[in-house]
Amino acid sequence: MNIPTRAIRDQVTLVAAYHFTLALAFFIGGAAIIVYAILPTLAAAAANLPQRLFPPATGLLLCVLLAAMYARIGTGLNDVDNGSRMAAIYLALTGIIGGIFGMVGTILTTIANVGPNWFAVAVSGSFAVSIYLITSSADLIVLFFLMKRDVQVVFYGEEIPQEERIEPRKVRSTNHSKEPVRETA
Repeated sequence: MNIPTRAIRDQVTLVAAYHFTLALAFFIGGAAIIVYAILPTLAAAAANLPQRLFPPATGLLLCVLLAAMYARIGTGLNDVDNGSRMAAIYLALTGIIGGIFGMVGTILTTIANVGPNWFAVAVSGSFAVSIYLITSSADLIVLFFLMKRDVQVVFYGEEIPQEERIEPRKVRSTNHSKEPVRETA
């Protein structure tokens, strides 16, 4: 294994760690849904229990599904599985596009609920925009990295041709003095 291939595999490991972190975030989100939405509804024992449990149960199912998917993609990326690379590319695209809808939905919901309190709307909107910028930036980095030619070559199991290899940078010393450099034996 040459140095560029090892470097690419190290970078793929970082992308896999990012996916494991997202899996953990969705797992924590599912636990929060259980604690803050499902358990209080069950404790209230209302007459229309199925209607009250449907939205949090749907959110819990979505969180568990996404946590399992991100964890599987993370293990697949560690194993250099091309199907996991394609799934990570798809999830990055979905995250970028879906984040736009989430950001707009947050702002519109805040406008509908808070009404004339425009300071609260501005704070909520700026929070939604900043979270979207952070997550979409990470998704863009993952997307561009996984679509690079060198990364594709590693996932397909091919050898990088000699003319396309990225050689490590050589450190050049700067000798600003006028004295000639002495060779050491």
